Amino acid sequence: RMLIIALGVGCMTLAALGWLGPSLFGALALVAAWRMTVSQKGSESTELPKLTPRSIALAAATGLVIGILTSVIGVGGGFLLVPALVLFANLPIKRAAGTSLLVIAVNSGVGVAASGVYQRDAFDLVDWNAVSIVAVCGVVGSVFGARFAARLPAAVLKRIFAVVLVLVALVVVLKESGLLPSGA
Repeated sequence: RMLIIALGVGCMTLAALGWLGPSLFGALALVAAWRMTVSQKGSESTELPKLTPRSIALAAATGLVIGILTSVIGVGGGFLLVPALVLFANLPIKRAAGTSLLVIAVNSGVGVAASGVYQRDAFDLVDWNAVSIVAVCGVVGSVFGARFAARLPAAVLKRIFAVVLVLVALVVVLKESGLLPSGA
């Protein structure tokens, strides 16, 4: 619980501050992808690691950095949160994925509420048709994805996640540098 609280507070705080850019996100994502492919120790474990002051501090720092990156470039923190939980908090990949989903849900709720409070016209800028379509399809995809992930070994999930991280990092950096059109 302390780990979730530390990550959540860190993400929420720096999502509000937002002062780092996409290049840092890309670099962190590439490092996380590399570390996830190298680190296979404890992949299949489901035990909770022992929390230490160091792991709580790392979780809080990770949450702060992810919050900044999420607010600046709008990329969901889950792309960095899962590897951070695996690498710094020593959570098994499947437990890290579940923890990440809860942290993201809490951050999203706070983000929606904060937008409503601080930006009176925030909801006027929402494309409700897109929200409806994406949300419904996302729910359906989540159900199928969860069933699929439950059947995969943790080491395979780590590799898949690393590949996705590399692709996301490349797209973000290429778009920011102007080498990839923003509509692509």
